Amino acid sequence: MAVNKTYKPETHWDQTAFEELKATWTPERIAEDEKTLQEVFALAADCPLLAEALDWANTHGIKFFIDHQAVNIGGYYLPGTGVMAVVPRSFMRMEEVMVHEIRHAWQDYNGLISWNDNTPHDGSFNDFFINNALIEADAKAMGLLALGQSTVAQRKRDAERAVKMGVLLHEESKKYTASYQERIADENIALGTGFLDWFETNWQPRFYGDSFSKVYGRKWELYDGELPLRNQEFSLDPRHIKGMDIHDMQDVLRLGVNFSGTKNYLAALQPDILPRKILCPSLADTFWGAANDDQIKLTAGLRKAHLKKKLARKTRGSVTAPC
Repeated sequence: MAVNKTYKPETHWDQTAFEELKATWTPERIAEDEKTLQEVFALAADCPLLAEALDWANTHGIKFFIDHQAVNIGGYYLPGTGVMAVVPRSFMRMEEVMVHEIRHAWQDYNGLISWNDNTPHDGSFNDFFINNALIEADAKAMGLLALGQSTVAQRKRDAERAVKMGVLLHEESKKYTASYQERIADENIALGTGFLDWFETNWQPRFYGDSFSKVYGRKWELYDGELPLRNQEFSLDPRHIKGMDIHDMQDVLRLGVNFSGTKNYLAALQPDILPRKILCPSLADTFWGAANDDQIKLTAGLRKAHLKKKLARKTRGSVTAPC
């Protein structure tokens, strides 16, 4: 499964809406936000993966800004824009947030992210949700590795400071740092483990399943309740994006390429792991229906609406034209 290169159509960011928003900001805000961003960027000194991600972002025209009003998220990326928001008030560590969201920009640039339009007419409901599960698992794995790198660096620095002060380090603390460092020493193993673990958790299916199903339920007039509170300063309806073909293993494997294009952690997994554990028809049911009873009902309604449209198209296509 050796796939180390990506292939994609040429991508051009549409940053018009962002520039229009930025034009409404005061010079004082822009200066203060830039100071905050520089502090965030400086975290790359202790995190090689963040440094690699920022290098890719700078090379590919990614723009960053501080969102002062978003809630319940640490940051976000809007497909098609090349624009990423940072929410410093989040409980999440910024190293993890930065790498996670830059990874979404990388996925977008390489034609991997799927995004349906406002109707269920196009594509497959299951395929769309499986695509989103894959790209979130990949971004989460990258973010966790970045968090691990910065945590090890910080613990080492604290240990050196303690030695200089004549403080004896507890053996358990030394063992913990050594164990943590060992877990992230091999990038491919660490990323592969993080990717697969994403599908074994509970809160991530609940978080993403709840958000996507409610947003699409409202667009397809199947849900009229409250949407998850995000309150983002910058928000757009993305254009229709096909994304990766989840039925083509070589296309899916592109997702595992690192920022510098030198390694592929998904290609390093055992050959049967992806088709047996991830790329299977049950994923959409087990993943997107995980939140609660209302969630399951909404997901079923969305799938039914899509199937109805799909069958209607097939029926129209089978009618023979009169001679």
